[in-house]
Amino acid sequence: ALSRGMTRGGLRYVVLTNPRERAVVATSAGDVTLMRNTSWLVPNWLLGGSTPKSEGHVRALREALGVTLVLTLTEEEPLPQTWFGGGTRNFFAPVPNTLPPVSMEQAHGIIAELEGEAAAGGRALVHC
Repeated sequence: ALSRGMTRGGLRYVVLTNPRERAVVATSAGDVTLMRNTSWLVPNWLLGGSTPKSEGHVRALREALGVTLVLTLTEEEPLPQTWFGGGTRNFFAPVPNTLPPVSMEQAHGIIAELEGEAAAGGRALVHC
């Protein structure tokens, strides 16, 4: 479920507690329904969810939730880079569906991306 929280530094803190409910958030281009299964894994820092399907999804993640990194863990092709910018970027780590990373080096690279984003004060969405 979506609860509207306080605004701090221009960013609204949004509580996503039930991944089965699809939240609707406001963006500069209008309201956007978030992807299925979107919920905070670590409140106000790390989200999990389904694959973003549009530039509007990425805009909603950035504007409403403050997401600065979208971590793509699918073996299919990466998300279109035209969806990103304005302070949000995509990191593509192709992992076979339903399996762990293909190597320890890949796992370490994924963790390094997340740690780097956290150290910079960013927020991340991980999807597969």
